[in-house]
Amino acid sequence: MPGQIVNATIDHDQPRAAPETVQTLADIVYVANILSGTHSEWRHQDFDQDAGEIDTVRRHFGDLLPEIEAASHEMQGVFA
Repeated sequence: MPGQIVNATIDHDQPRAAPETVQTLADIVYVANILSGTHSEWRHQDFDQDAGEIDTVRRHFGDLLPEIEAASHEMQGVFA
């Protein structure tokens, strides 16, 4: 597996500073995790939920949610 993919998935589910622009594959994976709602796991970690990172990601990338939702429904239709 290419090192870039491996590196992008290391700690992809751990809170970190939210990127304002996506520049790396790791940024894509991190933003996608937040937009998909997987950050809910953070409630069980020692993490300041009010740090604003989730809100920052949703503010910067939330306009992608309708397109993501449409693609998700399309994939679900293919695999149903």
